[in-house]
Order: sequence, then structure tokens, then C-alpha cells
Amino acid sequence: MTQQERCNSQTFGGCFQNLLEQIENITAQELPLETVQNILNMAFNTSEKILESSSSSVNAADLASYGNRLLKASEKLISTLVKPVDTSDSVSFTLAAVEGQVFMVGPQVTLDKIPRLDTTNSSVDIDLIGMTRNNNEKSAAVAFMSYNMMENLLKPDFFKTSNDTIKTMMSTVISATLPKTTNTKLTKPVNFTLKHIREFDPNDSLSCVYWNISEWIVDGCSVLKTNSSYTVCSCDHLSTFALIMQTSRPPKSDSLMELLNLVCVIVGLVFFSLALLTFALCQWSPGVNNVARINICISLLLAHLLFLLTQWFLSLIRPLQVRMMKEPYSSAQPH
Repeated sequence: MTQQERCNSQTFGGCFQNLLEQIENITAQELPLETVQNILNMAFNTSEKILESSSSSVNAADLASYGNRLLKASEKLISTLVKPVDTSDSVSFTLAAVEGQVFMVGPQVTLDKIPRLDTTNSSVDIDLIGMTRNNNEKSAAVAFMSYNMMENLLKPDFFKTSNDTIKTMMSTVISATLPKTTNTKLTKPVNFTLKHIREFDPNDSLSCVYWNISEWIVDGCSVLKTNSSYTVCSCDHLSTFALIMQTSRPPKSDSLMELLNLVCVIVGLVFFSLALLTFALCQWSPGVNNVARINICISLLLAHLLFLLTQWFLSLIRPLQVRMMKEPYSSAQPH
């Protein structure tokens, strides 16, 4: 690949497009693991630089397009790690942006089932042995990948629902494919175990979703079980998957009512202050003690002031809470 030299004189967008085209034009059926890792590093590093340089100027359609091409390129590259075997073999790698594992079985395999395929934040259980029996070649392979930063391209907001909720990515984006396998029909549903990368609120709704060109959808996937740290998703097909949490949006505030409420509270504070000064400075009858009246005025004045400060404080922390929920977990990324 000659991409590094070309990137020096191109925009990151042009560099990324050229790199993906080179990957798509690869004709080699097998590549060394080191070569695959180097190309994947270049592709994901360039995609990150596109996002950093363009900030919020990249529209949703472009993000989905970049994500689709990056997924396709990654799956093509990992398929070059599949090679013919007599019994079984596996290959795995861990990079900053992506982890992958490939398991291959051949006609002389003696396993009853293949081991669970694991990455740092996810795992998959698939009946590859059963699929092998349904293939004429009596061989099959599964490739499992976990993308640590793909949510920046395939955003959770691409999950369209009938109700207006806040969407939060709760897992890394993963993909499972059957490269160089003739019969790809599953013998039983595939179970994915996804680690929560953000705090889970039991009152919110979790959805196991898969990527369909331009959006996340739930067809064929369901939540099997969940706890505070992990969720198991069951799907009847292979694709690119993720776990998305839906949080109800806070009710929209009525700006007119808020303004009216603010004016009334301020007017109340003014009159309580005047009443307090009146009782403190004026004495109409020597036999009347104003201490009780003064105490009542002070209490009501402080209550109104506390209410006003509370409303102001809540208006500040609500947007902050939403931003914190949607922040990427970059500080927890493996390097």
C-alpha cells in the first residue's frame, strides 16, 4: 500500500477514499496478519482524522457512507486471514480501534463445538460445527470483530423509533461474518454477549440492533438477558450489531410559564423584603411585638429565594447530564 505517501498531499477525505478503493481492489485471497493489521490501522486512523478535522460539518449521510465502506473494507481484510485447514485453527489481533478473531474448521475437525470468540468488550457463541456438516466442503470459518470507535460514524441517533427518546450507545459496535463459507445458513440463533461501556439505568430501554445500510434496526434481534454490566443479544442472522439504550427526554418546558413564574417569585421577594423592613423599623404600638412577624417574613423570603436558586441550578445541570450520557468512552479505550 502506498497510502502514507499520498496522504501527505491530500485532504483526509480524499486519502480515506483512496485507501478504501485500494482495499476494495485487493485480489489476494490470503494476506499475512501483520499486513492486515497495518492496513486496518491506516484506515481507522484516517477515519478518526476526518472526524477530528471536520468536527460537526460531516452530515449523517456521509457518516453512514464512511461507516459502510469501512465495515466492508474491514470484513474483506479479515477474510484474507482465512485459510484451508484440516482440523481447526484460529487467528486473533488487537489494535487501538478494532479487535478481531477468526476461527476456522476443516473436514477432519473433532470438536463438538467451537470455543466462544472473545474480544475485550464482547463475545459470540455460534454453531460453526453444525454449519460445517451442511457444507459440501465440510469446512467453515467465522470472523468476529469489535470496533471501539465505530459509534462516531454509525451513531446511535441513526436508530429511528416511534417515540422521541435520547439514544445512547451501550456497547462497542461488533460484526460477525462467515468468510469463504459456502452455506451461510445458521443452524440456530447466534448469541452475542455485550459489555456495557456506559452506566446502565434499569428504568431505560435496551435494544439489540443491527446496521442496515443507513440505520440501526431491531429485526431478527432481541435481548435475551441483561444485568448492570452485560447484555446477551440473540440474533437469527449475522451482520453488524450494537446495543442501544433509549432514555425518555425531559418534558419540554413552557418558556412563558417559566417567565411568569420568575416574575412572580421576584415580585414576592420584593414585597417580603419591604414587609421585613417595615416590621423591623416601624413600631405602631409599644404593646405589639414584631419578632414573630419578622421571623415569618424571613422564613418566606428565604423559601422564595431557595426556590429561585433551585430552578436556576436545575436548568444548568440537565443539559450537562444529557451531554455526559452521550460522551464517548475514549478514556476507557484499550491502547
